Amino acid sequence: MHEPMLKSGRCVIVLERGFTQPRREWFSLALNGLNGRGLFPPSDGDGSRWNRHFAHNLQPWRQEEGNYALLIGQVPGDAALHGLDIVAWAQRTTTKLVELGHRVVYRPHPKYLTPCPKGAEYSDGTLVEDLAGASRVVTYNSTTAVEAVLAGVPAVTLDIGSIAYPVASHELEAPLVRPDRTRWCNDLAWRQWSLAELEDGTAWAHIRPTVFTLLAEATAARSDQKGRATWDSDATVAQRS
Repeated sequence: MHEPMLKSGRCVIVLERGFTQPRREWFSLALNGLNGRGLFPPSDGDGSRWNRHFAHNLQPWRQEEGNYALLIGQVPGDAALHGLDIVAWAQRTTTKLVELGHRVVYRPHPKYLTPCPKGAEYSDGTLVEDLAGASRVVTYNSTTAVEAVLAGVPAVTLDIGSIAYPVASHELEAPLVRPDRTRWCNDLAWRQWSLAELEDGTAWAHIRPTVFTLLAEATAARSDQKGRATWDSDATVAQRS
């Protein structure tokens, strides 16, 4: 949706809900892409922002085995899916998980109740209840993976667009990972902002240097392309002469 603007040399700021609960009280600002496909300015500080706003969300990694793989549905046609048929993906993923010996519980997106894949059980519980019994959470790129990782439940994210991608496994057959989350948490804190921080300029002050760097790079690239086009045109005229 933002590709035409990027091609015109503009920097696109993608405003989306935040990544931690309550998500409606936080707003992410990604540059030139959505969520994990976007660029985020480097985080500042020593973790104080995380500790001040979000540290209460973080639980130790769960070591005991759960009872099922929790498969997360998403809204069909959502921009984050980049054209993926999420219903077909859920069925393929369920089939593979069952082949690997997992019991599968399917949790649809609360705002779009997609059908339960064949071979899975349909969840009608809360996310907290579903996470409590899960051995892993499997998503394409749902933000639920962030909530799972913060709750200490290992995640499998199959697309780089997931914000939890750096602290998750990426293949269904791969071993689960429980990495140190310190750096990821610190980065997460600097990727979402309160409404007050949007209004008073705090968020803009953080992303502004990166925005202007991207604009300068885009301008240089356009100038270079224009120069090459002029050289090619001149060369063609000379050859014809």
